[in-house]
Amino acid sequence: GNVVALDVLRTLGRVPSAAHSLHQELSASSGGDKRYDQYCYDLFKKFDTLKHATDYEKQVCARSLVEDMARALQASCLLTGKNTEMADLFCETRLNSSSNQRSYFGALPTNIATQKNCEHVMERFVSKS
Repeated sequence: GNVVALDVLRTLGRVPSAAHSLHQELSASSGGDKRYDQYCYDLFKKFDTLKHATDYEKQVCARSLVEDMARALQASCLLTGKNTEMADLFCETRLNSSSNQRSYFGALPTNIATQKNCEHVMERFVSKS
């Protein structure tokens, strides 16, 4: 995990078009969900902060930055897909800054209609088997 995260940071530092490509990819899904938009804004603020960080500071934040990038890309895919309920669920539970559980996979707040969403996922999974 950490080695891959450091590789990602090195790539971002050596290949300026990599960050630009990520920004373009994430921007394509902007405007559809305010949580997503704020999450991406915060992510790119972290990128700007890294430009002035020491090597040690970059190493310390590498893994969380790459996790944030992955989470943003997941949300982008969901937001451009057909299942708006699933996209909303993901944004609420994984991107919402007021959710303390966003990093804990499988932990959902009690106010989310999880039964319906779980049934939907299972239906799709079972039908493909």
